Amino acid sequence: MRTGRARIRLVIAGSRTGGHLYPALQLVGALGEGVESVLVVGSGEGLEPELVTRAGIPYASVPAAPFRGRWPGSWLPGVLTVARGLFRARAVLRRFGPDVVLSTGGYAGVPVGLAARSLGIPLVLFPLDVAPGWAVRLLRPLATAVAVTNEAALARLRHRRIRLVGYPVRPAIGRVDPTTARAALGLGAELPVVLVMGGSQGARALNEAVFAGLRRLLESAQVLHLTGRVDYPWAAAVRAALPSDLQARYQPIAYLEEVELAYGAADLVVSRAGASTLGELPAAGRPAILVPGDFSDQWANAEYLARTAGVLVVRPRDLDCLVPIILALLDDGDRRAEMAERLKGLHRPDAARALADFLLEVVDRGC
Repeated sequence: MRTGRARIRLVIAGSRTGGHLYPALQLVGALGEGVESVLVVGSGEGLEPELVTRAGIPYASVPAAPFRGRWPGSWLPGVLTVARGLFRARAVLRRFGPDVVLSTGGYAGVPVGLAARSLGIPLVLFPLDVAPGWAVRLLRPLATAVAVTNEAALARLRHRRIRLVGYPVRPAIGRVDPTTARAALGLGAELPVVLVMGGSQGARALNEAVFAGLRRLLESAQVLHLTGRVDYPWAAAVRAALPSDLQARYQPIAYLEEVELAYGAADLVVSRAGASTLGELPAAGRPAILVPGDFSDQWANAEYLARTAGVLVVRPRDLDCLVPIILALLDDGDRRAEMAERLKGLHRPDAARALADFLLEVVDRGC
């Protein structure tokens, strides 16, 4: 920490999902007494406002939207929204007076990042995915510095001040005893546990595939299913229709704040390939099957983990094969063990501290 120097005021440009927010919250913890005040500025959508407020951090919202479509004319609604967001973000930043703005790459970061640079405030980009999204590509020329989570992202981005810091995850991930985790989640100790998670927003196609093969899967395993809030009533109805001897093997949960319990209980993870998989799977050391969504960032994340750690990747069009693939991997303990070890090799436990140090360096040196 910067002994004898003034504490910083930090603005975090947020995103809609927990996967983008949690690493930023780990940064705040690593800064400790080196941070005077923190403000998260986002679009006001998704789980973010609730999660930020629960963490005891002030939250402000600004208009934000992506640019959709293949031709410039279709971008007009997004451009107009970003313009309104820029106006609002400038007012928010003037009032708060940050020393630095950190953006994790969501589209809410665009008006906040533009406002920061227009006011002469240092902007640090921290894209969490392997492939930078359009918001990061747009802001990169304006950024004071860039931090990345993995070697593949380092190779994709070019910037005069760029550093590989790793992916900050909650320290409890990977440290929960399996017996303790299973007891806390109402799972038995005998059968293996398959953790199915589609992110805080849920994943309809993945959930449907699990429901379709659930009875066959429950003959050999327990399933802890993080469904997302939209699909949870459906999952609850599916569970109620199961024979009584199988109901106890299926635990659907809309959203689990203590995700470290889920990882601790799991023998195998089946997940989307959002940014959080890049940090949480290595920290947990759990073998995985990834089902990327229809987003280029998720495909790049999945391909990276397949190449570096041997995780399996299932295309959405092949989801009818998902349950047989799960069962085959449950029967292959050697492959799961190898995958777990390779994933652990990707974990950087000092990532939050490394990001905090980099951020402080940027503040010290200015724009």
